[in-house]
Amino acid sequence: MFGAHLNGGSNRGQRGCLKPPATTPFTSAFCFFLAALGIHPILGLLRFCTLPANKPTKEGLVAIIIVDDSPDERLLLHHILKTAGYRDLITVSSARDVFMHLDLDHEGANGVKTDLILMDIKMPDIDGVEACRRIKAVDAFAGIPIIIVTARDQRDFLQAAFDAGATDYIRKPVERVELLARVKATLKLKQETEERNHWEQELTKVISELDRTLRDMATLQQLIPVCPSCKKSHPAHMSDTALDEYVQSHPQTKFQDLVCSACAGR
Repeated sequence: MFGAHLNGGSNRGQRGCLKPPATTPFTSAFCFFLAALGIHPILGLLRFCTLPANKPTKEGLVAIIIVDDSPDERLLLHHILKTAGYRDLITVSSARDVFMHLDLDHEGANGVKTDLILMDIKMPDIDGVEACRRIKAVDAFAGIPIIIVTARDQRDFLQAAFDAGATDYIRKPVERVELLARVKATLKLKQETEERNHWEQELTKVISELDRTLRDMATLQQLIPVCPSCKKSHPAHMSDTALDEYVQSHPQTKFQDLVCSACAGR
């Protein structure tokens, strides 16, 4: 792409290397301008060719809120999760309590860090479906998974819960194996989604930087006078004014340092 080719080398013990092509007047002039460009966007783009493996979720670093109006159910869920290694657990008895912990009224400005919510579907005042809908309506909480905890006779609520933004559900009476499996799977999905969003944002920035660099390259190409017949460059006919304007308009660009005679005498 930049005029270099791969020298594979057939001699034993030699490694392939990038060998620059023979220098011509045009490549000398053009490479001078390319040296002024940072190619870091291209190098940065390479790291997206292979995404790193997901790091395993650390149970002790996960924050879970348990919402259930039954003290026995709260105690059971808390016990199962705690014995499995989850330490940051908050238990509340109503939807309004979880709203308070999340600071829903202020869109989570001072809310507690939350990675997962276990929500009982049938509660007085505000049920789990409505609570889920209100939480998911806030952008700051859109990525928090909510697992609905439901009794076997509450199937009619499930579709409404999923429509409100619930991620999964668990049947009562809660079984340890099922609870831990669903919690682990949900947290893994959340982690993968966050990592994918992060890489997409980084990729967008890299593409933006690459586009800017390519535009700069196109601008520099216009500054190099080239004979249309022999395709040779003529640096002596370059516009000093246009080149100076480019240099002044790109103060962050790294150019080759060369102290002029006027500045050297100061």
